[in-house]
Amino acid sequence: MNTFPNVGDRLGNVNAWTLRTQVVHGQHMTSHEIVLLVRVRRLAKSGEAQALRLAAGLSLREVADAVGISHSNLWRWEAGKRAPRGPAAVAWARLLDELATAQKAAAA
Repeated sequence: MNTFPNVGDRLGNVNAWTLRTQVVHGQHMTSHEIVLLVRVRRLAKSGEAQALRLAAGLSLREVADAVGISHSNLWRWEAGKRAPRGPAAVAWARLLDELATAQKAAAA
């Protein structure tokens, strides 16, 4: 069951597990941050996150440093070995949004 139908229609299923994970880890996220989390998970799973990073000419280490995680952790996220979570995942989502916007502007 989709807990947030409007979000689910646009970004995929947001369920109680996603929400509970944020509470269990002691993180209180806004609904906007949860939407970003769902989106970044989809980008990572599809390979789009890595494609955006590579197209921008950024290394794993540069992006990892920018979002406050180790480069090996970012590699696990991009490879689909671990699900992005927490404040660093939200920061990564925002960075990816900026990269996508910059790429669209450069293409125009």
